[in-house]
Amino acid sequence: GTGDRGRIFRVATDGKGEVFYETNQTHVMTLAVSPAGELLAATEPNGLLYRISAPASGEAKAFVLYDAPQGEIHRVTFGSDGSVYAAVMGGSSVGPVRQPPGTAASRPIS
Repeated sequence: GTGDRGRIFRVATDGKGEVFYETNQTHVMTLAVSPAGELLAATEPNGLLYRISAPASGEAKAFVLYDAPQGEIHRVTFGSDGSVYAAVMGGSSVGPVRQPPGTAASRPIS
């Protein structure tokens, strides 16, 4: 992930990088891979946590898994029960961000 344009790059085995996904946020603060193999990207200035899938062919597809009331998400980790925990900056909300398996609680990004 990068700052100043909110892009996520994929690096091939030959060392060449290419843009994998553009978040349209200012910064990608952290990346994490879930136990299920899903890529999560935490951003600022809108405090969006993206879940990004990479199909075998075509473009990556992203969904907003969590839209924090705070402007920055700096860290993401996973609980043993499948909960996603996000460390945010700019408020006092505490608690897990959870999307139970098989639900469609996230919203697509166009």
